[in-house]
Amino acid sequence: MIIFVMLLLIVFRGSIYRSVIKYKPIQKRTIKFVSNGNLKNKIKATFDESDFNLYEINREALNLTTKTLSFTFGKASRDPNVLMNTKKGNCVSYAAMYASIVQEIILKNKLQNDFAVTHEVAKLKFLGLDIHALFSSSFFKDHDFNILENLKTGEKIYIDPSISDCLWIQNIAVD
Repeated sequence: MIIFVMLLLIVFRGSIYRSVIKYKPIQKRTIKFVSNGNLKNKIKATFDESDFNLYEINREALNLTTKTLSFTFGKASRDPNVLMNTKKGNCVSYAAMYASIVQEIILKNKLQNDFAVTHEVAKLKFLGLDIHALFSSSFFKDHDFNILENLKTGEKIYIDPSISDCLWIQNIAVD
């Protein structure tokens, strides 16, 4: 029975996470431009197509972010150009890397009228309660995520790259 319950929790982890954890945006962070040659080359190699859609951009940017970074609870840079060398990131780093990759794709392919990405800071709510109030560490004062939007259709993807890497949860719920 325990194995069955564990299997259900694993299979439905994304649905369970979205039903109990909500992200409440409180501010936006500035997205840094990609200047690191290695990162530019990886982005170019990943996105060498002309048929872009919201899901393809999200999938490839998330894949490149999670392949490049490994999660740390320690201090880490917010600059994707630095992160290419350090390879370690926290929630801020992951969201910064993802946003910079998407921004580079948008700018390089002149898709500014089609897609937009934001780097958001949020408070996390567990069943409506602010979970940040439970921690005294500054590490847990807020949490970063991204919004990728199709400007023509209004469709949005809410993604937390660090949660995606650690828990394999693809989308989050925003309050």
